[in-house]
Amino acid sequence: MIKCNVKVNGTIGRAAVVRASKEGKQFMTYSVNVVLSPNNGINKTINISVIKDSNDSSVAAQYVAGHRIEVEGVLYFKKRGSELYLDMSENQSNFYPEQSKDGIEGEMHFRGTLGKNIEMKTDKKNRPYLACSAYSAEKVADGFEYTWVRFIRFSDVIEDFLIPKGTIEVKGDMDLSIYNDNLNLGCRIKEMSKWVKQPYQEKKEELPF
Repeated sequence: MIKCNVKVNGTIGRAAVVRASKEGKQFMTYSVNVVLSPNNGINKTINISVIKDSNDSSVAAQYVAGHRIEVEGVLYFKKRGSELYLDMSENQSNFYPEQSKDGIEGEMHFRGTLGKNIEMKTDKKNRPYLACSAYSAEKVADGFEYTWVRFIRFSDVIEDFLIPKGTIEVKGDMDLSIYNDNLNLGCRIKEMSKWVKQPYQEKKEELPF
């Protein structure tokens, strides 16, 4: 599981429309384009599909393609093959944001499985920090898709449960970056504990995308 409470600044890419789910529940959907700038290289536009709990066409008419917007809500990640999709549930929006620069910021809540490399390193100021990566698995058809997140924490502590294939639950600051034209997920750890993994139980998607 990867769930992030975020604030997104960008441009409306697809104007809002009212649709209905398979169960007949109506909702509004639109998209937001966010331009992320890598340290070295070409800017990359990230497309976020957004839903809003509304069936009011007059509200949908306010979400015009090309207009700037700031959206607060819950962001989810969906891996399909080599592609990583971003889906969001809107809590509130602002058509006149103070922030004119594109960006995605917020807090991540993660549950998943650690990879092989769990390392203590030092930065340029000789401060020790923990660096590791972990993945969240999602069952898709007859297999699984794996979404990886890299984690860092400025501390010289390594807990006993930080072992390859160990399971963790993490809360911290989300960090999205671009490398080789790919979107990478990162998190600066604030809280971390051992996650007791439950047997997989298939559940309905939280968003009707």
